[in-house]
Amino acid sequence: MELKITAAKTGGSGRKICLAEDEKGEKYLLEALELTISSEELFFLEFLRDLRETIRRLPAPHGGSLLTYLGVERVGEEYYLVLPFHREVWEYWPRSGTIDFTLKEVVGAGEAMGEALRFFSEQDEFPQGFFYTDLIPLGVGRVGVLDPRVQAMLAPYREDANGSARELREGFRPPEIIKDAPWDEKANLYTIGLTMYYLATGVYPFPLERKEETAAAILKEEPLDPRYYHPKIGGGLAVLLQALLAKEPVRRPGLQEFFTGIRELYYQDRFLATAGEEESFAGEGARARRRLEQKRRAYRWWTRAKWPVLILLPLLVLFYFFSRPGYEEVVTPETTPEEVVAYFYQSLAAIDHVLLEQTVTGEAGKEYINLTTVLHVISKTRMIYEGARFPFIVVEDLMIVPEEDSPAERPSFRSSFRLKFVSGEEYTVQERRERLFLERVKFGRQKYKWQIVEVQTEILSEKKEPVVYGPSMPPGFPEEARGDDINEKEEE
Repeated sequence: MELKITAAKTGGSGRKICLAEDEKGEKYLLEALELTISSEELFFLEFLRDLRETIRRLPAPHGGSLLTYLGVERVGEEYYLVLPFHREVWEYWPRSGTIDFTLKEVVGAGEAMGEALRFFSEQDEFPQGFFYTDLIPLGVGRVGVLDPRVQAMLAPYREDANGSARELREGFRPPEIIKDAPWDEKANLYTIGLTMYYLATGVYPFPLERKEETAAAILKEEPLDPRYYHPKIGGGLAVLLQALLAKEPVRRPGLQEFFTGIRELYYQDRFLATAGEEESFAGEGARARRRLEQKRRAYRWWTRAKWPVLILLPLLVLFYFFSRPGYEEVVTPETTPEEVVAYFYQSLAAIDHVLLEQTVTGEAGKEYINLTTVLHVISKTRMIYEGARFPFIVVEDLMIVPEEDSPAERPSFRSSFRLKFVSGEEYTVQERRERLFLERVKFGRQKYKWQIVEVQTEILSEKKEPVVYGPSMPPGFPEEARGDDINEKEEE
């Protein structure tokens, strides 16, 4: 085929498309391959053969949103994918590879990807997922889908305009694919949901710092409700996206169920939030995102520290139990609820998880028990190996007030305080309010003692502070833990 290029445009991803004509005046669109593989390499010729075979394998669909290629042609010194001429594709190509979609276009993109998936399912051939750079807005809520099989083949050998899309594409793998399952309809529905989530919020819902962390989050972490990132998203759309991103394929909707849901959203304009929904999620969004980031920081810390901790933990436990006198029960049947609450915060500040476990039931105090257990080991380890001399947990401005109207069999207290705990080389500083409920809990034979059975925590604010070494350590840090050089300077 002899083709002559008459005009060219560049999309948002940096991909170039050209308008071309053959010797009969028939128009075509040419998408530049723009590969990082040199055309002189043997691998390039093998890759080109595989690409042509992939294009030939399926018949062209009649109408619809799936844009399939006619073949690969060389024009001058460059190779191009050949598309039939589509006026809308040529007109809207500058928006290809971008994420500036309206919510109506996001829903339209979902329907378009669903139509493409149905076509592939009928041919019993499944692409390796959908991705936002495969999409082209075509006006009035319509979206076209470039053959995702071809786009997935090209992606490893292309560089995008901002350098991020190629790496991000690896994060669009469903949990079962990470576990080496084959691509099927449910796996592709997951990538449709993830693509819509990304287009609707502008946020990829998993961490991207390291590939291992991304894969672990895909397997274990539940994405935040998309309304926490974009409160204008309607409830129906949010529920559908979360269903598509279910970890287990069996919990995701089937293709027909997906079509029914997406078309109801599209044609009934149910993808937009009501005023009340928007206000609610706008107010809660920052707190939800902050809690998620706290969990991620804890995971990052654990992945870095777990092997040294696991190696040293048995030695430190032996040292801990053999170097201390016999531990007496502090919380007894005679201990009052007020005293139990005071011991609870005292044990937190002292990183005394043994005393802490006497004051609170395991499930209610899980956050604090985990925190004190881990930081107890870390503090001992860093004192031994680094000579670290600073408090690993600080409780400041603590106020405890009993609730006068609480029942005698379930007394409750309110507290407010500032909690500082070490995270890497910084303190995480949180202003907290808590409500604590106590009940008599049985232990031993016919013995009951007061314990905290429920802790309701509200984090009002959070910031970071550098760890302070030396004489300016926060108040309450024991003198005997300071270095000798510091004590000498203070005596001078």
